[in-house]
Amino acid sequence: MTLMCNREMYICDSMKKNKWLIMLCLAGVFVFAACKKDKVEDGSNNGSGNVTTEGKNKMEIVMMQNWRWADELDSAENGTEWVSNMLDCNKDDVYTFKAAGVVTINEGIDDCDPGIGQEYNSTWSMQNGTSNYIKVHEIQWKIVSQTNNEMIFERTYNPGSEDHLIRQYWKKN
Repeated sequence: MTLMCNREMYICDSMKKNKWLIMLCLAGVFVFAACKKDKVEDGSNNGSGNVTTEGKNKMEIVMMQNWRWADELDSAENGTEWVSNMLDCNKDDVYTFKAAGVVTINEGIDDCDPGIGQEYNSTWSMQNGTSNYIKVHEIQWKIVSQTNNEMIFERTYNPGSEDHLIRQYWKKN
């Protein structure tokens, strides 16, 4: 009888050890299965971090990542020649568009306004997710195009003599 108890105890101990090993292996399988790569614009899953805009509305695209204000072009007086009127110190500014109309601006290394601080909040808004217009710093822009890597906004303004078309280029940061 003693031999039987020892044998049963050995079997029970072995089963307990194997049970934990099996549970650990299953947990590992679930962890790896739960991890998936982001879909990129071309539909592949290369895991490069380029999240697709597929299925997102215009407002979601604005808020899906940080954006760097890359350039601002002015159509100039004659409307045929595009001139960059962006200050170099703005080219490293990073904008994070958040819910509730808050945009956080990080001035980057080259700070245009040292008195304001390295990072500060301003306002932005859109009528709804399908709107073709966006307001940034209380200035309304028409959304010309949006991809996962770039946004282009335009507006017309008159500095005194003729209408100018201003085009802003935003790049994924």
